[in-house]
Amino acid sequence: MQTDHVKQTQIPSTPTIGEQKVRATESPAAGALAGVVRGMTRAVMSIGKSGISGTLAGMSEEFAGYPLDIVKTRMQVDAQAAKRGTFGVMKDIITQDGVRGLFRGLGPPLLASAAINSVVFSAYEKTLSQLQRQYILKSTTEESNSPLHSKSAVIPLQFYFVAGAAGGLASTIITCPVNKMQVMGLGHGAPQAEGTKVPGSMSVFRQVVRDGGLRGAYLGMVPTICRDLPGFGVYFITYEAIKRQFSTLTSNEESTHEESHGFGSIVVAGGTAGTLMHATTHPLDVIKSVYQTQPVENGKPLHYKNFMECTRKIYKSEGFGGFTRGLFPTCIRAFPASAIGFIVYEATLKLLPG
Repeated sequence: MQTDHVKQTQIPSTPTIGEQKVRATESPAAGALAGVVRGMTRAVMSIGKSGISGTLAGMSEEFAGYPLDIVKTRMQVDAQAAKRGTFGVMKDIITQDGVRGLFRGLGPPLLASAAINSVVFSAYEKTLSQLQRQYILKSTTEESNSPLHSKSAVIPLQFYFVAGAAGGLASTIITCPVNKMQVMGLGHGAPQAEGTKVPGSMSVFRQVVRDGGLRGAYLGMVPTICRDLPGFGVYFITYEAIKRQFSTLTSNEESTHEESHGFGSIVVAGGTAGTLMHATTHPLDVIKSVYQTQPVENGKPLHYKNFMECTRKIYKSEGFGGFTRGLFPTCIRAFPASAIGFIVYEATLKLLPG
């Protein structure tokens, strides 16, 4: 009670003359806008350097690889489209909608990719930092707050797999519904009849919510986890392993690990990491896409009860080849897109303060 009384009788500090002039000339709208800007700035900075860098990297990667991602998705969910091949499907899209058809619906995936990669990289760096502290405490007498990539803090490669897997798992809460809407919107393999309007992102969203509600939006969560948990583990361990190899070949003993890798090593490491990740998880990506595009009623799938049944039916219908639909565009997309993503990530980390 005494504390409440003190708060009530506390005399506010007198503003300076400069503050009085600012307040006098500041309109309510300008004050509100300034408040929003300050709030957004605090929110952005709260996700940390890794989150901000991951956001920009994700957007860059999504933009660079989006056209081939459309082709891949159509080939995955439509066996007839897969028979036409990568360039056949691309030709169909351009014939129907022009070159801009390869970028149709880019907005929502671009924003979603920003959010997903922010979560992935933030969780990855936080997990890796924690693993590093534990490793240093157990194996050396150095302080536990050593810089993440300093020469004295080199940690086993398997830690990068664990940290990457943690990032992939954390992101699935966003990835699953985003992928659901993406494959529903882009998974029409056959060319549309002339004059037929391709459904927009909001139309797809309304359809997903109408047919299955929240449960329908998260249809395919199990195959998404099975894909992303090991996939991002492979992604980050490959990236780090190749960077270390470059460091061994090009650095002298006085250089730190961080200083010894340059543009070329980031391109090779990032591109290879992305290609290997997508190639190894592609069968699961096909299963997820097919499973997510099936009709849903009251939140219940109508064609496949679970993703194991979906797997069996794909194999029974098409054999192992059914799990490789869209593999070629996936791989040729993965290298440049992932390389660009890591270039942006590393450059942003260096530019941001702190």
